[in-house]
Amino acid sequence: MFSDELAGNASRKRQEQAKARRRKIVEEQRKRKEGNETTYSSDKKVLQSASCRVEDTTKERKKSVPIEDFKKEFNVGIKTSKGLVVDKALEQRELRSVQKRSNLAAERIQSSFRAYVSNKKLIVEQKAILGKRLNDLVAVSKLLAKQNQKFCPPPSMVSLMLNQMLFVMHSRPRMRKIRKTKNDIGTIEFQYFSQISDSFVESDAKIIARVIEFGVIPGLLSSDRNLDPSSVWLQSAEGKIKLIKLMRLCIFLIIARQYTSTKRSDVNKQNKSSKLAASEDDVLVIYRMISIIIGRNETQHEERSEVATFCRTLFFSCRNCADYPISIGKRPIKEENLDLISLLRTFLLFPSGMKLNVIPRNADSLREKSISACDRSRADGLYNLISNLAWDRNDTVTSSRLFAEIFTVPLLTWRLEQSTIDNIVGKRSKDEKVDNPPFIYFMDAFLNVHGNSDMGECIPSDDVPVTICPSPPLLSLCANMSQLGAICPLIYDNDRLCSTVDVAIVYFKFMSLLVENTPLGSFSSRESEIGWVEEGSRLSPIVVSSIVRDQCKILLAEDFVRKVFRTALDIDVVSVDTVLHQKDEKDIKIEEELKSIQSESALSVAAKEATADHSTGFWQKSKWARNLSKKVTSLLGGNSKMSRSNDLHRESSECVSVLSTNQNSQQEKSNVKMSEGLNVKTANQHINKIQRQELLSCLTRTYAIIVSRWGGYARDIINVPATTPTVKVMERPDYSITPLLNVLCFSTSYLNISWALMQNNDALIGDLRDIVDVKKRPFPIRMTDLNSTCHKGKIDITRNMGSAFLLLMLSSLAHSLIVTDDVELHELESPLPKHQIRRCVILLKNILHRACCLDLNLEGFPKSNHVGLSLINLSAKVLRDLYDRSSRRLLCPPKLWLINDLFDSDIRKCKTYEDFCDILHHPVLRVCPFFLSFKQRLKLFDRLTTTNRESVQGRNDGHSFRPGVHIHIMRGRLIEDGLTHLNKLGPNLRQRLIVQYVNSAGATEVGLDAGGLFKEFWSDLSSQSFNPNWALFRETEDGFLYPNPSSNTAHGSDDIILFEFLGRILGKAMYENITIKPQFAHFFLSYLRGDYNFLHMLPDLSTMDRTLYNNLMFLKTYDGDAMDLCLTFAVSKDDFGSNEEISLIPGGENMDVTNSNKHRYIEMVAKYYVCDRIKDQCEAFRRGLWDVIDKKWLQIFNEPELQVVISGPNDGSIDVEDMKANTKLVGGYTVFDKNINRFWRVVKSFNAKQRAQLLRFVTSCERPPPLGFASMNPPFTIQRVPFMNNDQLPTASTCFNILKLPAYSSEKLLRDRLLYSIQSGCGFELT
Repeated sequence: MFSDELAGNASRKRQEQAKARRRKIVEEQRKRKEGNETTYSSDKKVLQSASCRVEDTTKERKKSVPIEDFKKEFNVGIKTSKGLVVDKALEQRELRSVQKRSNLAAERIQSSFRAYVSNKKLIVEQKAILGKRLNDLVAVSKLLAKQNQKFCPPPSMVSLMLNQMLFVMHSRPRMRKIRKTKNDIGTIEFQYFSQISDSFVESDAKIIARVIEFGVIPGLLSSDRNLDPSSVWLQSAEGKIKLIKLMRLCIFLIIARQYTSTKRSDVNKQNKSSKLAASEDDVLVIYRMISIIIGRNETQHEERSEVATFCRTLFFSCRNCADYPISIGKRPIKEENLDLISLLRTFLLFPSGMKLNVIPRNADSLREKSISACDRSRADGLYNLISNLAWDRNDTVTSSRLFAEIFTVPLLTWRLEQSTIDNIVGKRSKDEKVDNPPFIYFMDAFLNVHGNSDMGECIPSDDVPVTICPSPPLLSLCANMSQLGAICPLIYDNDRLCSTVDVAIVYFKFMSLLVENTPLGSFSSRESEIGWVEEGSRLSPIVVSSIVRDQCKILLAEDFVRKVFRTALDIDVVSVDTVLHQKDEKDIKIEEELKSIQSESALSVAAKEATADHSTGFWQKSKWARNLSKKVTSLLGGNSKMSRSNDLHRESSECVSVLSTNQNSQQEKSNVKMSEGLNVKTANQHINKIQRQELLSCLTRTYAIIVSRWGGYARDIINVPATTPTVKVMERPDYSITPLLNVLCFSTSYLNISWALMQNNDALIGDLRDIVDVKKRPFPIRMTDLNSTCHKGKIDITRNMGSAFLLLMLSSLAHSLIVTDDVELHELESPLPKHQIRRCVILLKNILHRACCLDLNLEGFPKSNHVGLSLINLSAKVLRDLYDRSSRRLLCPPKLWLINDLFDSDIRKCKTYEDFCDILHHPVLRVCPFFLSFKQRLKLFDRLTTTNRESVQGRNDGHSFRPGVHIHIMRGRLIEDGLTHLNKLGPNLRQRLIVQYVNSAGATEVGLDAGGLFKEFWSDLSSQSFNPNWALFRETEDGFLYPNPSSNTAHGSDDIILFEFLGRILGKAMYENITIKPQFAHFFLSYLRGDYNFLHMLPDLSTMDRTLYNNLMFLKTYDGDAMDLCLTFAVSKDDFGSNEEISLIPGGENMDVTNSNKHRYIEMVAKYYVCDRIKDQCEAFRRGLWDVIDKKWLQIFNEPELQVVISGPNDGSIDVEDMKANTKLVGGYTVFDKNINRFWRVVKSFNAKQRAQLLRFVTSCERPPPLGFASMNPPFTIQRVPFMNNDQLPTASTCFNILKLPAYSSEKLLRDRLLYSIQSGCGFELT
């Protein structure tokens, strides 16, 4: 029973416990529900993301589950959990996850803190132990040092100290593992160094330096290799890692010795504090250790040399090398590469460690201050380490990399300390001797390594995009080298204790290579693009940095150019004068020929040249005739000069022989050779003459390339198909070249000396001979280049040296002629003596002859070089300028400009207008038409007008004439009727005009126009139109016409129409081969040709107003104060008594003329009188002229020649013998007829006026044709008329140039009747 009771109690007890547990569970569920609702409201934001995911899950389920099943589940959910079961379950899960993450974070923070505390304690303890050991080591070392003994600690002790030091420096609790991926800059080391700098403390630098000084260096210097700690570094992977970490710490200490910022945001700030910086002594210790390790060579122990090789590879092997040799075990450690040169380039380009603009935005205003002192000092330390190692070890490869990667950094001289820049250029104390500056040594190493490779491929070009660095590597290199050369005392200053100019020679040899390859923006004064970047839907140019451009142009600075050229041009003036003023037989012969025509005007000489025959004789022109003459001469025992193989070789030989003044005496020639003509100043007698010669050649080559690329001369004026320069060139002259040319022309004697050298140096003469002779240089002149070659580090500049001298000399001569007037050229013989000018003409003539004629026959040369194109362009420019000056005042005999027998056969073969146009478009007639005689060009013009006239009007044979334009002209209203009927025709004025005269009574004259009436009308019209009394033209003091500046006052707004009409009158006269009387001023004829040379304004002013010209010349040479003359920048305009003041510049009436601006005043006054005030009239006249005459037809003549084309000989004199020789006799007359003989005796007895009246009576023109009577078409004809009585008068048919002459019984009767007819002035009343 007791047991049953006990059993029942136990059963009840278990039941009660079960009920209690159920009640407790229910209570806990109720409390949890209430707690969940409270937590839900408070943590709503935390659970919002979980709710969103639940909603997304629900949506997905709605999409994937059928609608009926979804409704069932939804209804069941509502019934069982009232819609909150799923949501609350997910919320609970999310809360638990958040809580779990929070707990894990707290655990990590606690663990990290405990690790930080323990690690910090361990670091402090290890640093204290290391410090104690260092103190003991230092004490022992100093104690033994006092006894003159050296202490070398055991390698085990050194290894222990190194391990402790590396642990202290690298075990940082806050240091995180760095991702080994490239950043924007591309350097892992940069990030690593930045982390070290964030946790570096002041005492760390001293610890590193003391461990190295007292622990590592003594073992490295010990002769016992067992005491060398480095002997075991490469025996294990841990040893290699230890060595790499040690070197990394040393490099960091060097570059961060002034880097005191602890925040990345403060990197760019300039901090004057040096709290964390290592001292200079510490840095020197590190330099010493690295130098000792790397300086070991193969002659030392194998283990030591391996360490040296390992460190050199570590420091100076490019990180991008695919076959990087260093490895730890089986794993290569390419990522551990510590390439110092690449690291230095990175620091120089991006000192802040972030991808910013390489050239600071404020560089234009702040200049050097835009680079912070902190950044400059960091880069300076690393540069000194690398350069010292490369210099001390004479490491050519490292020096080459240093030059290629560091000297191509923009603004390099701003990014290093001034002391370092002084060391680079070799600046030392006054008593210290320097032979080779470091930057020249690095440059030589670069040339030795890369040799003749393309310079653009030898330097880094793709590591920095142009979007953040608007300065390509070659441009940056040019800027840096220009700056270094300008401050190097061995290049621009010879007063220092230097024995040679070898440094300057090497420098300018390299610059000749560099300027050939540098971008076009280097020396440009205008903005130049180097790339394009997309901005939305358009492209924007990336412009070259103006700061870098300015640094490049230091090479062209006047002071720099003046000093270097004066160093090279220090030649004895007496010897140069001897060469330039010495004359040979050819010079004397040319001068005698010139004296014979010196008294004649240029117009008279041109008129004579129109009928002169310069063609080569039969025995010289025919090949078989030359051979026959040669054989006959040989039979007679003579020696003929015609035995040369071809004319080209003869002309080239004559050209080059002209350049040598002393052909008969080799001894005299050797006395003035370039190598022996150099004389040195007393202060610099130590400088070798040969070195000066070489320096002059280097300077000439460098600046000749600059002039050819940036001078605007590299244009193809010959228009050879598919010829383009190999490099980019300036299409227009750049203003930056002007200072260079100013120095060469006006501050040095380069022009005279270079021209003298070209006549006396065998090498230069040989080069010039090659230029002229197509046999010796079988490729076109346009392909001439100045590309230097490099072999084993030596640059060869001897090739085409004559072209370089000639190009720079011609550019100087062209620049000098800009400011040289006729008085200076002829009387003062400046810039060169006149006989030397003639020699230059001969040389340039042969160069252009080959370029325009002979080179066109050479095939297979599609490309051109800017040097060859510039040489052709400059030759044409100088030769054309000299020819224009000779057309004003004879400088050379006319035949000196000619190329014999040029185009003779071609012109004879031409039949149609198109054939003659092909000749007109030939390069010779476009570039240098004066190579053809005036007579040849006049014939070409005659054939052009004749063939074109026949194609428009039809042939003058009476059958193929096309219908012309009929006009009625009253003899008393020639100008009015002509303007009414003709001006509206415009270009159609080329059509045939049929003139019907109306007399004063209004009756139509009986004459029929078959050409004669038109010629009579046009002669009378031109005579009246160009009459100065009509107020459209004025006369100069010499009687030449130019447009009246006051024509608007006299004729109102119609003056422009009248000038266009007068232009058409002149054009029609030239088109119909009618010579008219008006003669125009020289400058006005230049306007008509369409290429007026504004450099001739002052000489033109002298012909217009001699008094004004003399006043301006007085002002130009006035020694006193120009303000005393009370002149302003204004002139007075006098129009028929009304005065008006014209300002030459805005506000000119209030601006005084001073000594500083008087040259500008003179130019502006000349420009106003010669150009500005008649500009509208000249343009209107030219428009009318060009309506009828193509301007290309006019441009083959100079001004005097064009005047001869217009009006024939200037005095209008008639050559009776020429007229007699070309007269046709018809109707029974013969040359033996006594009446014809009487007629010629009568004509010879006439004066000039009577002869002109006779010519007008027969041909309607009183002036003979320019080519003489042989060119008259129809020819001058005398027809026999039966004699009826003594009252019968001679008559004429002007349409056919026929004089109908009766057979008079006596000479007196013939004279009287002939004079009566030609002087009556009647029309057809006497017919």
